[in-house]
Amino acid sequence: MKISDILSQNTILMSIKAETKRQLLHEMCVKLAHHENIDAQMVEDAMVERENLGSTGYGGGIAFPHARIEGAKRVKAYFAKLTAPVEFDAVDGLGVDLIFMLISPDNSGADHLEALSILSKAMHNKTLCAKLRKATTKDDNKITYITTGTKMFIASKTEVETDTWYQVLLADNVVGWVSGNYIKVS
Repeated sequence: MKISDILSQNTILMSIKAETKRQLLHEMCVKLAHHENIDAQMVEDAMVERENLGSTGYGGGIAFPHARIEGAKRVKAYFAKLTAPVEFDAVDGLGVDLIFMLISPDNSGADHLEALSILSKAMHNKTLCAKLRKATTKDDNKITYITTGTKMFIASKTEVETDTWYQVLLADNVVGWVSGNYIKVS
């Protein structure tokens, strides 16, 4: 499983304004339910029930609210970037401004855990987190690899002699360097 298998451009929410954790969960659940054609109240109830077991606030301003949902057809992630952090009862006590909400079908135990693991590993990359926080649109900090069309996040850039090299985080979480000769930066 890759991030691109569970997250797409139409599941990215930018500049979300929320005053509370509950308001944030509600807004994300409504958008997710509409997009996935499932009952919004059922999704919100499942997310709140999961949060009542213990906060999914991961630390470092990141949260991973998640639940298995009856009627969900696939594992799907929704990303929201908030305009300002909200209190989320995170393990480090900090507010949260980057949220990955994950839903999975009822019977998707292993896939659900794998998706959480993939998202968690990606958010260990402090440079990527900083880029996400600076992004103002869905397309910020993304590049297209010309030969495959794969979307990647730019982690850093360096000039070497006559070429520009980009350190990238690929959709499958592999970090590597790509020459500017082979990519189109957008």
